[in-house]
Amino acid sequence: MATRAAIGMMQADGSVNAIYLHWDGYPGHAGAVLSGWYKTPEQVTALLDLGDLSEIEPDLEKCVAYHRDRHEPYREPSVYADREEFQNKGKADFGADYLYLYENGKWSVYGLYNDSDWNELDVRIHKILAFHKKKRFKDDFLTRPGKFYP
Repeated sequence: MATRAAIGMMQADGSVNAIYLHWDGYPGHAGAVLSGWYKTPEQVTALLDLGDLSEIEPDLEKCVAYHRDRHEPYREPSVYADREEFQNKGKADFGADYLYLYENGKWSVYGLYNDSDWNELDVRIHKILAFHKKKRFKDDFLTRPGKFYP
């Protein structure tokens, strides 16, 4: 079963442009990908320009967009007058469990269980050094199952 989400970006006039995300919209995936990899207005705009998404990935080219990858009709991002309208109507309009909003260089999520407010997302991508046969290798990662790296 899908965990649907809406991904929005605050515009200069205070309106919000938003697209639909079908799979893995929960904060542990979509929230982590958005705040870990889509950090600039240009990156977020490029993501929204794809239109509605089936899947989101750290690499824009690996995201699955309904129009680009499945040749379905392009759907313009939905436009909300402001953050409040996005909050009040977005979940119902998209059938979404979570709403994500990029504003002032930061990501927030709305729809966390038992929380009626927006929560800022803060995901950091760590680089670690691993030693193998006395050679150093850099390894980029977000999570490793069963292990924690500071």
